[in-house]
Amino acid sequence: MKIILRDDVVKVGAAGETRNVSDGFARNYLFPKKLAMPATPSNLRKWESEKKLHQTRLAQTLESAQQLAQSLEGLTLDLTARSGREGHLFGSVTSQMISEALLEKGFTIEKKNIVLETSIKSLGEYQVPIRLHSQVTATLTVVVRDAIHSVAFNSSQILLGSSTTDRNTTQSTTFVIENVGDFTESVTLSLVNVASSYNAQLSTTQVTLTASIPVSQDSGVQTVGKVQLSYSSTTTVKDVQVEARSRLSIEDIDVTVGQSTDNNLEEGERIEDDANPEDTVEFDIEVKNLFSDSQDIEIENIEVEVTIENIDDDDDLEESSDEIDLDADNNERVSVSF
Repeated sequence: MKIILRDDVVKVGAAGETRNVSDGFARNYLFPKKLAMPATPSNLRKWESEKKLHQTRLAQTLESAQQLAQSLEGLTLDLTARSGREGHLFGSVTSQMISEALLEKGFTIEKKNIVLETSIKSLGEYQVPIRLHSQVTATLTVVVRDAIHSVAFNSSQILLGSSTTDRNTTQSTTFVIENVGDFTESVTLSLVNVASSYNAQLSTTQVTLTASIPVSQDSGVQTVGKVQLSYSSTTTVKDVQVEARSRLSIEDIDVTVGQSTDNNLEEGERIEDDANPEDTVEFDIEVKNLFSDSQDIEIENIEVEVTIENIDDDDDLEESSDEIDLDADNNERVSVSF
């Protein structure tokens, strides 16, 4: 059948040209899509009247294609796929996948315009032509990398309490877990090696850890266990730390320099006495266990360290007391001499 092409058709011809094609191709594809019409005398005259309008439309289409090509040229698509040994993919990257990736970036490109001689079946970087017009083709870079599983704690620490936290109180802390991988993950959170005395509980809705600080909690920051994050046969852990305020206090400080003694010194107070060669400087310090009798908690291995700064060629002098143990609600004096 002889036809007149009303539009450019790949591997057939350009608009306005006459071609001989099979009857089935004409009736089943070209005519329904209004890409061609039978080459009758009346249609030839009709085409002559349509030609100017068609040429204007073609010029507009060409200009649009050129502008789109400028946006696509040099674009890099980052695609992920699961792979096996030597980077061979489980499956392949198809023109449909590239079309969907372009749509996510705001470009509507039909898969038929993406020129893949064969599907991409290995990890790597590929130059993929995009046919936008019979006269315009853009080339974009498609990088296919191995998909990864990666879920992590998005926090530097999991700390309950502070230096002012009392014991026998309930404390909570909230932390974040973040999926930075390429898969939707089923995540399990669990507590590991956290003593039952903390009555620790995880709320996975807000990822909140709540625990009771026991009366026997040591002062300062102490690691008491871990939070374990499990996903996709992978496990990662983060230390759980607890901080409680000190229950040990310094009640009184007396300082003797040579034969002169200053009693009941307060924080920041300055001693005006001069130390002569061979003089002894002695610190007499009263230490108290602030736990009550009812709590009945002994503080063991107490050592008091005293530092005199910038005393010897700008060096510091340091001395420590002997270790002592203090029962609840008791106090004791220790001595440090230089």
